[in-house]
Amino acid sequence: GARAVVASPESSLAEIAALAADLSVAPAIGVEMYAFGRQQLMVTRDVLGAAEGLANPDAWTYLELVDAKRFVFTVEAGPEGSVIFNSRVTNVAAAERELADAGVSALHVVQRDLLPAERAAFAAGGLRALAAYASPDRSTTGHLYRGVR
Repeated sequence: GARAVVASPESSLAEIAALAADLSVAPAIGVEMYAFGRQQLMVTRDVLGAAEGLANPDAWTYLELVDAKRFVFTVEAGPEGSVIFNSRVTNVAAAERELADAGVSALHVVQRDLLPAERAAFAAGGLRALAAYASPDRSTTGHLYRGVR
C-alpha cells in the first residue's frame, strides 16, 4: 500500500539510486526526498556510543556528535537505541537534477522552515530560487551534500 519511500538526506546519490533500482519491481512506489526542511529528530535502533565504548549499554548517556562541518548535535545513547537531536535546515534544492538522475521522483519543501527571504524566493522562482540559499552556515551536512557539491 505504500506510494513512496522518502530517502534519508544522509543517503549518498549511489544509495538513492540503489534504492530506486530495488523499488523498480514496484513501479507504483516512488522515491522522494526533502529538498528543504528540518531534520528535527532521528531515533535509531543502533547502540551508538555503546558500540564505540563511549556509553554504558544499560543506562542513558548524553553525548555530542560533531559532523564534517563542525556542527554539534546532542545524542542520547541508551539501551533502547540512540536519539539524535538535529534542528538544522536541510537544503538540497541545488541538487535537483542529480537527485532526479538518481531516481528521486518528488521533492518536498517544508514551508514553515523557510526564512522570509527564502519564502519570497521560493514563491517567485521555486526550487531553483531556493537553491541560492543553500549555505554551510544554514544547512546540515550529510553524504549527499559532499557528493554533489
